[in-house]
Amino acid sequence: MSIIRKSNQSEGTSDYVNLKPGEYDARLAYVADLGLQERSYAGEEKTPAQQLSLCMELIGEVTVIDGQEVPRTLWCKPFNIFFKMSDKGKEYELYKALNPSAKPDTVADWDAVLGNPCSITVINKLGTDGKLYDNIESVQSIPLKYQDNVGQSSFTDQCTGDSEDENSPAQKAMFGLAKHVHEKRILEGDEDEAEAAPVATADESFDEDCPF
Repeated sequence: MSIIRKSNQSEGTSDYVNLKPGEYDARLAYVADLGLQERSYAGEEKTPAQQLSLCMELIGEVTVIDGQEVPRTLWCKPFNIFFKMSDKGKEYELYKALNPSAKPDTVADWDAVLGNPCSITVINKLGTDGKLYDNIESVQSIPLKYQDNVGQSSFTDQCTGDSEDENSPAQKAMFGLAKHVHEKRILEGDEDEAEAAPVATADESFDEDCPF
């Protein structure tokens, strides 16, 4: 299902081992719509913006969940999207890493770049809960002549997901910050109540109760 521009899930047990910081080959597995999010800049409330997050499969890396070895994935930090990309926007930066021919002032076609290869830089960040988390620091394009060297994806259900489609593989796969932000989206009909809700600051800091 394409991103339309405008459920609670149980957590499995994971025998998680942190990745070593550095560069990894990856492929885009999912694009999740996080819905409309409140935002502010310099203490001033701004119009809510729709946000997305990208799920990257780290090729050749695995982790263990519920005793089963599964492909390792990481979600990018959520980013704002508008109808068209700006050359100064985060959406354009990420989309161009997956489609180097992308141009600003166009609409990103995320369905068209599912499965595309890229290089991601992973860092370890200490959370407020004292745990060490793996975060994607940056996403870079891979020159076309080297892309055939990147292993194939393990996923057969690659997709984009709508924020209210709880059956979408993309929405089901969310964890960490992406899931946290999705759960705080402005629900349809809640626009009035949202005016009094906490807002995300310009430096992209999130709630104090969010450890990621």
